[in-house]
Amino acid sequence: MAVIGFLADNFISQVAINRISSPVLELDGIAAPQEQILGYGMSGLVICVEDTALKRPLRYIRSSDDEVEINIEVIQREQEAYRRLGQCEGVVACLEMSEKSTRLALMENGDLRE
Repeated sequence: MAVIGFLADNFISQVAINRISSPVLELDGIAAPQEQILGYGMSGLVICVEDTALKRPLRYIRSSDDEVEINIEVIQREQEAYRRLGQCEGVVACLEMSEKSTRLALMENGDLRE
């Protein structure tokens, strides 16, 4: 009976941990802090970092390396669009780009869907 009790307690602990932690990971495999997540779409995760929006390739716990690579390519194509457009009205200001992320101006009170 003690083994069953231990297994049940362990299962309940794992369920509690899974509810608290995010299923979305940073590229290094560490869970993205839930309180920093602004949103995510089909290929990207947007987190709040130093009063800016940082868009990174989406990676779930069970994502394959190939899936992550495709998401990186999507981010890079989006960066090409930002380069062509430059700073213009109606487009969120792009502050910085790296190989695997894009730093954007933080949009207060909304997101791109609103």
